[in-house]
Amino acid sequence: MNRRLHLLRIFLLSAALAIHAAASAISCAATIDVYIAAGQSNMDGRGLVAELNGELEVWNAAQPSVLIHYTRPADTSTVGIPQLQSDWAPLAPGFSAGPGSGDALPGLHFGPELTFGHAMAEHFRDRHIAILKIARGGTSMADHWNFEPGSVGDMAAAFRQTIPSALQSLRDRGDEVRIRGMIWHQGESDTTSTPEEFGAALTNLITQFRSELGANDLPFVIGELSQSMRLYNRLRATQLAVSESMSQVGFASSTDLLPGPNDLIHFSTSSQLELGFRYAAAMQTLLVPEPHAALLVASCSLACAPRRRRFSCPRRNPRRR
Repeated sequence: MNRRLHLLRIFLLSAALAIHAAASAISCAATIDVYIAAGQSNMDGRGLVAELNGELEVWNAAQPSVLIHYTRPADTSTVGIPQLQSDWAPLAPGFSAGPGSGDALPGLHFGPELTFGHAMAEHFRDRHIAILKIARGGTSMADHWNFEPGSVGDMAAAFRQTIPSALQSLRDRGDEVRIRGMIWHQGESDTTSTPEEFGAALTNLITQFRSELGANDLPFVIGELSQSMRLYNRLRATQLAVSESMSQVGFASSTDLLPGPNDLIHFSTSSQLELGFRYAAAMQTLLVPEPHAALLVASCSLACAPRRRRFSCPRRNPRRR
């Protein structure tokens, strides 16, 4: 009798521990705010990692509090440009496939994600931040980012495949995921379009992105084309007009941003860093505060800190100490 009672107690204790563990696992699953970064070469980034020295050296390091998933889709029209993709990793320079980088990561360049991720993490200190970046130079809305049935472009197809797969990999580790916004830098390959054609295409594409992501009011920020190219003047005005005409669409200005050493199209290293801050500022104005969700994430991250040391609060400014 005593032996049976002892076994019963062990069983009940084991069951209680199992229930507690399951409840803890559910309550402690991190809620990750994902931001999509998409476009062509200025989103892929032509800032030089080698120039992150001196005053800029603070950016030449990993940021453990922000995750990034990078994809450069294969160019199906050109031989020799295969898909280049990373798994989720701490945000750092080199998630770009710029000239000279070959087909390996980390590359020699970076984009606006470097400071965008930092600024979003600093602004939302009680959130987990992740960036899902999909970009390739030389892509146009009409050909590559076309979602229309029967003429789906390679970037649109890659978007449909990459986004669900990357998000699922976060869910598979027990995290909850929500797409909070999207930043977009593209247009250099659409300079033959009239302002009317460009505006209609951009408006339609934003609507299509939101439809694909299941969020009709998803915060969306348009990055302004380089002001160093006079050819872009009419399209830049159209970009601003689209941002002002659509709900929950912001605008990241390129005023005073300088071109890099090789051409007038791509932003310099310091300007890429500044552009990321401007994307973040524009995105922050579009986001609606969610205090209850924020409190939940904050309490959960503290409880799970030993399990998620590389991705938990408190967040730190990326400074060498």
